[in-house]
Amino acid sequence: MSAAGFASSWDPNSLLEVDLILPEQLDDANAAAWTGEFGLLWTVFSDGMQTFCREIMRGQTSSLTYREVERWIFRPSSDAIAAFSNLCEFFQIDPRRTRRALMRLRDHPSEGVRNLLSVDAA
Repeated sequence: MSAAGFASSWDPNSLLEVDLILPEQLDDANAAAWTGEFGLLWTVFSDGMQTFCREIMRGQTSSLTYREVERWIFRPSSDAIAAFSNLCEFFQIDPRRTRRALMRLRDHPSEGVRNLLSVDAA
């Protein structure tokens, strides 16, 4: 699986349980249309989750990239606006449930998830 194919076809919301993000919470669920600070914060959030999952799928959990994004996701709290827990709060996503979903992926990367992440949108 190429990194380009991964980035263009994978949606971080696919890891979350259905009741974590409602369409009305995401302004028509069209992240591509978001601009300004809101779009930038969503890009930071989704890129962090994609990077975490990509490194797991590659089996690179000892890489510097993985360790950095893992620290970002699992850090208990921070005053930084781009901290994982603060972005979850901003987007009305439960950070504990999201972390649990990511831990399940880390501990048991299933073939189903592997296939989901490798699907090409084209």
